[in-house]
Amino acid sequence: MLISLTMFTVWAIILRLWGVKWWRSRAIQSRWLILGAGDQAIKFAQTFLVQNPLGRLVILAEGGQDLSDVDKTASQLHYAGHLTDLPNWSQQPWSGVVVATPTDFSDHQTQQLMELRLQGVPVYRLPDICEALWYKIPSSLLEDKWLAFSAGFNLVSCGISLKLKRFTDVTVTVLLLLVFFPLMLLVSLVIKLDSPGPIFYSQLRTGLYGKPFRVCKFRSMYRDAEKRGAQWACQRDPRITRVGYWLRVLRIDELPQIWNVLRGDMSLIGPRPERPEFDEKLKQAIPYYDLRYLVKPGITGWAQVLYPYGASVEDAYEKLAYDLYYIKNYSFWLDIAIAFKTIRVVLLGKGR
Repeated sequence: MLISLTMFTVWAIILRLWGVKWWRSRAIQSRWLILGAGDQAIKFAQTFLVQNPLGRLVILAEGGQDLSDVDKTASQLHYAGHLTDLPNWSQQPWSGVVVATPTDFSDHQTQQLMELRLQGVPVYRLPDICEALWYKIPSSLLEDKWLAFSAGFNLVSCGISLKLKRFTDVTVTVLLLLVFFPLMLLVSLVIKLDSPGPIFYSQLRTGLYGKPFRVCKFRSMYRDAEKRGAQWACQRDPRITRVGYWLRVLRIDELPQIWNVLRGDMSLIGPRPERPEFDEKLKQAIPYYDLRYLVKPGITGWAQVLYPYGASVEDAYEKLAYDLYYIKNYSFWLDIAIAFKTIRVVLLGKGR
């Protein structure tokens, strides 16, 4: 065993060092052409360089746009001119092309983009590149035309996917109920001994197609914690009891939502349901916010396993980006991946 462990350790280290070296060499050679220099394009470029610090970006601005006011401090950003210069730049090797402008291309420019794609160079719209690189779709980049013609969203329209998901929800939920019933009894006793108040509490949440329903959870806050009205949850929230803190960290407070899944109000996996009081504010602040309610809300979801804990409008915007990715790319295997990632989140104590 010791010999095998030593050989495996040496091999694993060598393999990882080789992998890092290979990734850095590919990143250094990475060159992307961005068509457009508007606010969204620059924001994407900045995010791209944070995520891929070794990449190189070449930007062609819209016709007539003055590049003198554009921030050129990043050495990896090269402003090469305007879209009229596309014929010269299309002859060079690229890792990909990002179309970040609403400007209509001429027939000749469209043909050049088509030739690039036929040569194996991927051509993306801004929402598509975010989806491919970061597994999220920022709602600020969306437009009605993109939603009308983009692929995916099978969970919304495919009856087979909906039936399979419902069958999986009921089967797994019954098994979870049998496994965790002793734990739920113990948690009920601990909550009752820790602080005065009921064991469970119900709260109004927004469900499928915006219809409200009552979600059931173990009580993790002191009694009358929200007598001043609805508030955003926060880390080290003073309204949370000692036992409630650990219930949230380990996500045990979510277990009674098994009943909501059996009733059909929720799914095991999907966007987390928000409170109606917050929904009204978020609808006004975040474009396409209502899209998250095209599917049933879930106990856990893509945003919960990939995005760190937060409670603000900015956090809601980021979480919506991950929720939109899930809705668009739903598959049985994506649900399996979320389930395993949820286990990892719980074991590492990152739940809230």
